[in-house]
Amino acid sequence: MKDPGLPPSHFSRDQVVDARLLAGPGAWRALGKARGKGPDFQGPAPLRLRLPAPDLAGLDCLALSVGNPGREPLLAGLYLWYDAPGRPPLAFSGGRGLLPPGAQTSLLFGRADFGTYGAAGPWARVRALELVVAREKGSGPGQAALRLGELWGQRRLEPSGPRLSAKGLAALLVAEARPGPALHTLDHPGRLLPPPHWCPRSSAGELLDGVVLGERIGFPPDWGGDPRQALEWCHFLHRHHDLRTLALAWATSGRPVHAQALRRLLKTWISGQPVPVGSNGGAGPAWETLSTAWRLLEWLWLRGLAWEALGPRLRELMRRSLWEHARHLSDHQGHPNNWSLIEAAALALAGMAWPEFAEAAGWRRLGLRRLAAQCRRQFAPHGAHCELSPFYQALCLQCLLMTRRACLAGPWPWPRAAQAALTRGLDYLAALARPDFTWPALNDSGGVRGDYTALFAWAGQDFKRPAWRWLGSRGQEGAPPRPGSRRLEEAGLVVLGGGEPGEGLWLLLRAGPPGLAHAHQDSLSLEVHARRPRVVDPGISSYAPGSLAQGYRRASAHSQPLLDGQGARTGPDAIRKERAAGLWLAWARGATPGGAGLERRVCLVRQRYWLVWDRAWGLPGEHDLQVGWQLFPDRWRFGRRERALEAPDGFGLRLLHAPPGAALDLARGRRRPQRGWVSLDGQDVVAHHWRLLARGLLPMQALWLLAPHPGYQVMELSAAWEELSLVVRGPAGELDHLVLGAEPGRAGALGRYRL
Repeated sequence: MKDPGLPPSHFSRDQVVDARLLAGPGAWRALGKARGKGPDFQGPAPLRLRLPAPDLAGLDCLALSVGNPGREPLLAGLYLWYDAPGRPPLAFSGGRGLLPPGAQTSLLFGRADFGTYGAAGPWARVRALELVVAREKGSGPGQAALRLGELWGQRRLEPSGPRLSAKGLAALLVAEARPGPALHTLDHPGRLLPPPHWCPRSSAGELLDGVVLGERIGFPPDWGGDPRQALEWCHFLHRHHDLRTLALAWATSGRPVHAQALRRLLKTWISGQPVPVGSNGGAGPAWETLSTAWRLLEWLWLRGLAWEALGPRLRELMRRSLWEHARHLSDHQGHPNNWSLIEAAALALAGMAWPEFAEAAGWRRLGLRRLAAQCRRQFAPHGAHCELSPFYQALCLQCLLMTRRACLAGPWPWPRAAQAALTRGLDYLAALARPDFTWPALNDSGGVRGDYTALFAWAGQDFKRPAWRWLGSRGQEGAPPRPGSRRLEEAGLVVLGGGEPGEGLWLLLRAGPPGLAHAHQDSLSLEVHARRPRVVDPGISSYAPGSLAQGYRRASAHSQPLLDGQGARTGPDAIRKERAAGLWLAWARGATPGGAGLERRVCLVRQRYWLVWDRAWGLPGEHDLQVGWQLFPDRWRFGRRERALEAPDGFGLRLLHAPPGAALDLARGRRRPQRGWVSLDGQDVVAHHWRLLARGLLPMQALWLLAPHPGYQVMELSAAWEELSLVVRGPAGELDHLVLGAEPGRAGALGRYRL
């Protein structure tokens, strides 16, 4: 947070006990496309500069003077490399150091501002410093210019938390103000929502035994612990999702042991984590802006379920820390994606739940104003969130539901922009649901079986929408969403669904933009569900640097065509959907960086099976065509002669046509190069990855049959570049005569088709 300007008797500050000059502007070296020599540097953003580490022993804060002579604001972050650059262990700030245009700024990077991967250890072991200056996410490419000043190191004495004293708190409270209403009580439908992390959840008994997030770290936990050397795990620990578990245990059982545990956890955390002053809301686990917001949201459950059980002394201590939370979020905003929306909701709710603060009305107004602005900016008109990740969309919708419920319970206006984003966003997320009430793992969405049913149970209760109640109750209440196929145009998605009751045929074809953040290289990928997930996006289990995390995001990990190892770049209007008697057709097209065309067409025939037609064209010479299929974990049988894979229950995937000399190979759990991994319930699980490899002159094409039952046979097949003609016999002897035309000269043409 910024220095609030309160007197020392009201607010404690760090004491600087040592300061020394570490480097002048001429010591930094430009990296990549950056140009210049101290003090002036310029180049395309992000601009990267490196400094061999000076002696940082005994220091805990770095102060760097940076000027921005340009006309647009820039954001700065600092990396501390303990090993060779590009590999962990490393520590990094959050990249939110603001450099206003036309000004020289002194950036502070305290130890609490850094998140770490790997065994980073003391600053004395740092090998190199790297300054990264970028534009805001979503602003597009551009140039950056810097004027560097001196780098200073400091050693500070930090007080115990909270910094706000009891005397300072008294001055900030409204005289004779009553506490606000308890909004988060046992009847709140959000109490059953799972915490937003992929680590194992602990019961109240396990927490008392010292098992937190799947690790035995003692009770109260070691708040500085890092047993997995994974920054996300440390963030989850400091977000206090487990406090809700203990608060619910106290509210339902009344056992003193749970109230005592809550008091011990809060006391140890508040005293050991004073809010950083002069920071930018960085990447440190305790006070990163997103962690601050989630912790505030969890403290709402303490306010509603266990406030009296905390006792007067701890309630005072918690209010002092809560003021620091709200001021921290008022002073800083995180990244302009789910972060800034969740932070806005937390700030608004703090003002509603603790109106005894003189600043509470300002927190509420600022939070709601930011929330409305972020809803207008982050949600497309049809309801897709800008990150195109079901997981992050669900988190944003959860915060909107929570804030709406609080506004309607009090005399506070609920923004119309937030209402529109909430209802449209829920409709969009509902459209992505698989028939078994799970969701795909597009972009960074965790495991391949996302579960947002608790969110829809809450939404169905608040809005009385039958389709949402159906999803929330897993088909026990309400009415199912309208069956059939749909195109989610602005997200670049088509869903082709159908089948007999209980079969649940569902296919998702993607040809959309990558998303503002958390993007994967999956421009022409698809997912398939038939009674259960069959072909899946691999998801992701952790953001920690490493081969698996990087591999999950690569194009080769997804079920899509590649040319020379590269996927397509898709633009607006890259995906189409059409319908004819007995047929649904979807078409997606893009271009590779080298200029070749890549195309994928999917045909759902009589709502019984799919045909997938992959095509590549447009470059001279020989090229490599690759089509990968990432399968859900199962006991797949590979029929080499049949060129087919079959699951134990009969679902099959068969290659019908391929270029001459094409080969098929099957991998499972391979690390170098990585193939055959999916994320399942937060764990890396081996799963088959099937791949077609062909080399030859363009154009090249491949045709696939995906059938939910055995017995489908292709009786006739004629595969020319301009047209596919085939006869498919079903298990009961029925015949389908299909002709799919190409007409490549017409951009966007699906061609002709008949049954």
